[in-house]
Amino acid sequence: MKTTIQGLLLCFALLPFLSAHASVGLDSLGQVYQAQAIAAIDEQDRDCFFAMLENAGAAFQSTDDLEGWLKLYKEAGKALRQSDWADAVQQSVQVMQQGLKKDFGRSPDTPEEWDALIWLHVNLGYMHLHYRDDYQNALVQYETASRLFQRHFEEEDYYTVNYIYRPLANLYSRFGDFQTAIGLLRTAYRFFKDTGRTAAQAKVLNDLAIAEELAGEPDAALGHIEAALNLENLSAKDLVLLHSARARVLGVLGRHEAALHAIDAAFAHLPKVEQVPPAYLREWEGSLWNVRGSINAALQRWAASAQDFAEGEAILRTSGEVSYRRSLGKLLVDKGEMLRQKGAYQTAAACHQSAMEALLPGYRFNHWQELPALELLYAENTFSEALTGWANSLWAWYEQEGGQEKLEPVLQACKLIFEVEQMLRRRYQGESAKLSSVQGIRARTELGVRAALELWAQTRQPGYKEAAFELAEQSKSLLLREAMQKANAERQADLPAAVLQRERALQQALADVEEKWFRLQLEEGNAGSLEEAEAALFEHRQAYAAWIDSLEQHYPDYYQRKYDLEVATLAEIQQDLLRPGQALVEYFTGSSLSCAFVVTQDQLEVIPLDASYPLTEQVSTWRSAIEGFQFSSADRQALCETYRQVGHELYEVLLSPLEAQLELPEQLIIVPGGVLGLLPFDALLTEPAGHCNFSEMPYLINRYEISYAYAATFQRTVQQRAVKGKGLAAFAPDFDGRGGFGALAHNQPQAAAIASLFRGQAFLGPDATRAQLQAVAGEAGVLHFSTHAQANTETGNFSFIVFADGKGGYDSLFVKDIYLLPLQAEMVVLNGCETFVGQWYDGEGVINLARSFLAAGANSVISSLWSINDDESSHVMETFYTGLSAGQARSAALRSAKLEQVASGGKLGAHPVYWAAFHAVGKPGKLPASGGGSRLLLWGMLVSGLLLGVVYWRFQL
Repeated sequence: MKTTIQGLLLCFALLPFLSAHASVGLDSLGQVYQAQAIAAIDEQDRDCFFAMLENAGAAFQSTDDLEGWLKLYKEAGKALRQSDWADAVQQSVQVMQQGLKKDFGRSPDTPEEWDALIWLHVNLGYMHLHYRDDYQNALVQYETASRLFQRHFEEEDYYTVNYIYRPLANLYSRFGDFQTAIGLLRTAYRFFKDTGRTAAQAKVLNDLAIAEELAGEPDAALGHIEAALNLENLSAKDLVLLHSARARVLGVLGRHEAALHAIDAAFAHLPKVEQVPPAYLREWEGSLWNVRGSINAALQRWAASAQDFAEGEAILRTSGEVSYRRSLGKLLVDKGEMLRQKGAYQTAAACHQSAMEALLPGYRFNHWQELPALELLYAENTFSEALTGWANSLWAWYEQEGGQEKLEPVLQACKLIFEVEQMLRRRYQGESAKLSSVQGIRARTELGVRAALELWAQTRQPGYKEAAFELAEQSKSLLLREAMQKANAERQADLPAAVLQRERALQQALADVEEKWFRLQLEEGNAGSLEEAEAALFEHRQAYAAWIDSLEQHYPDYYQRKYDLEVATLAEIQQDLLRPGQALVEYFTGSSLSCAFVVTQDQLEVIPLDASYPLTEQVSTWRSAIEGFQFSSADRQALCETYRQVGHELYEVLLSPLEAQLELPEQLIIVPGGVLGLLPFDALLTEPAGHCNFSEMPYLINRYEISYAYAATFQRTVQQRAVKGKGLAAFAPDFDGRGGFGALAHNQPQAAAIASLFRGQAFLGPDATRAQLQAVAGEAGVLHFSTHAQANTETGNFSFIVFADGKGGYDSLFVKDIYLLPLQAEMVVLNGCETFVGQWYDGEGVINLARSFLAAGANSVISSLWSINDDESSHVMETFYTGLSAGQARSAALRSAKLEQVASGGKLGAHPVYWAAFHAVGKPGKLPASGGGSRLLLWGMLVSGLLLGVVYWRFQL
């Protein structure tokens, strides 16, 4: 106590002398106190430091000097970071946070004040990133700095690009948001190239290559590394980083000997590196040994690989100034993978546990079966990798030695992997990043399903069979379920209307910029405009992400509901979704396991399927044989033979095993897995057929009434979702053969007739605009589109429906725009060709027009799997709408229409190409009474859709 008092007395005794110096280099009393506070850091006088920090803050506040206030906490934090205090890092972070949290009394209102606030956030982010390995909080600070800069300043400078954009992009890479990272790094590279900063170009090209390699683009990554190595006057530091990145990429490309030469080059330059803290050099050296160990493991040079990993681990475990826990965790994951490949499964599992320990300071595993509690985990790719490696090692150990005790941990690890990946997705800004993240989710789920089914086989405990089903269900249409969960959260949390309007405005602005960016990509000679669009896209994504963060902070109930993404339990599906005489058939197809889960109101059965059957190839072959049959130039006999052979093979693989063990009810709700989402089950053949009389084929539709669902959880939600829309709205632009679209002669008269009969609205010719759709989207119970549509199999979000632009031309409604429509529709009819076709993502399904209408609020969608012929398909649609008008359920009416086509189409007209394309997904039951409909009216709806198909089909031919 005496020492503290003496220190404070000495500290305050110096104030008169410091005040005397205010006129020679110090402009205010606040700066006088600030200088004393920083001097106290050097003297390790804590009491004086905190007293002077408080006085400095008060002095800046008394003179309304917000710029000085913000710089005070930034400079004090930096001085602490560079000090010898034992808790320097902790104190530095706390001081900077204090500057952000304390109430100054107002917000910045000058460029200088905004600049000071931005750089306080940057310095705090730097502390979290480089001194605490706290990537989550680092991301928050850098994102905040970036948003503030874009909001208050117009042009970037070197410091903004190098010290905000670059670290922010690298954080996105760490979290797996590679597309956002790549876009931001490209912006940074263009800036450095335009300003002639060679050293900065090399660094950003290295960062870009790392992001591209992680995103699965190794060729692009190698090209950028080679470009960087050709730059002049590279430093030893640049060469170390570039050769290391080159070694990793070459390893991914399978060029392992070349990769070893590259890593040797990196080691050779390491001793020449200057002006880099020793702690950083040690981390780089440890990481180089990690890369070398992985390359030798790929060459099965086990002893050399083990030695490499040992060298790197020894370096990274001596932490020094900087925490190496992520680098150490990555090394241990790679070492564990090497041990698993070598066959040392138990040791490999222990190594993956050590990787998780590295990511959880102070945490230690007590047993090889132990996993960290969910609340200890955070958004970090290395956690997912370590959990995956641990589960794979335990499974391989089980296959080698047996032992039921190894299976339960595998099952629990797979559940934790899902939770970690969900945490990561919360940080992703773009839809493409989220879609990329779910690629491969089926493969990651497969191990858990196998473990659960193995436990079921050994114990006969029903809970394990249910766990297998819930894991399979968890992997289906994850982003679609997240979108619906978000919409439900907005309703249940009772967000104010103004808040929802603001969010939709931000979403629409972002969608508009995405569209501009997409169109510019298709054009040539517009590099400058494309660069501007990429920058604008990043800015709008940042703005929307900031809004979501603010929303979640101010409405915690919304946050909780939004992320409370649960899979429907077996009991919930049986009670809420299924009726007597119905069964849910959910397929799960993996590399070594394929099965069908069959759920009825009172049972769950798991039927194994032939996992060796080449489903992807045969589904594609069969589809081609069906679609090609309608062309007059086709070899119809050969196509018939292929159709018969493969159609029966697929039945034998997919349905026959179920029928052999179960008595299936007539009504099936099929949740397809993987490529099965593109399969028209109706047209499978239950018996071999030795002829080409298609009116007498043993079609599966003869046995079952089939509807489709993206996931059982999603279907349950749709089944329970009440919509408020009434009446019909029909859209029919004018197509006269110009503008790149085929002529449609009858779509407008028929749309008008539909609207008249249904007492609805018809938007014809120049009135069939996106604006009109937006106006009625929340009111119509049925939406019917008599227009052209175009599938995009490479970028599914840019599949589109054609509208009038109101000026004599055409406009496009993209998938990404449909998501924003506030639909209240019980049914949407899309009679454009290939409206169910789009970009396919493993795990998520097809990103197409039908999916987007369901996500926007429609309860069911009728669409097509391929281009539809005119005369024959018109009969199918007429019968379908007649059935609806008679009170049939949607699935029953569509089945009746297809069977009628088979019965009346004749030998060739009964071919599946003319009826099997129609695809009903979502709610399969009856349409609710709409107070004004009639059989005649619904028949009119049919005619409109048919004319679209007919005319568009002729245009394509």
